Amino acid sequence: RRRRKKKREAARSEKVHGVHFPNFPIRSASWMGDSVHCSGKVLLTSRRKFFYAYDAAAGKVERYSSLPSGRGGPGGGGRTEKSLETMTCSPDGRTAAFGGDDGYVLLWDSRSRSSAGDVKTNGTVRAIAFDVEGGSRLAASGGD
Repeated sequence: RRRRKKKREAARSEKVHGVHFPNFPIRSASWMGDSVHCSGKVLLTSRRKFFYAYDAAAGKVERYSSLPSGRGGPGGGGRTEKSLETMTCSPDGRTAAFGGDDGYVLLWDSRSRSSAGDVKTNGTVRAIAFDVEGGSRLAASGGD
């Protein structure tokens, strides 16, 4: 019976389109915005210093270079993260938060498509979430 049911479900499901990200094992994916403010784009991260924005409606993929953090570096230009594994988007779709190295949460502005600053936490960032009410509060958790 299980086989028949799976065949019936497969017959009803229709694949709209697919996308492949070579050499990019996805660690985190988040829709930009909620059901009210949804842009139709999904942000995708991996153990890489860049990330992708996938426009599901248009089938287009945009690659974004690494996010520099605001902490000190040569010339005060900050430091580029080596890996952007953890990420979430605010409910309004305006801001994305990425878990960076050394306990930093990097903020990205979707309108200007650039860094919007960073926030320092006390440990390694393993999970990030915006509040669903207004999206102005951010929570991060992790370990030492």
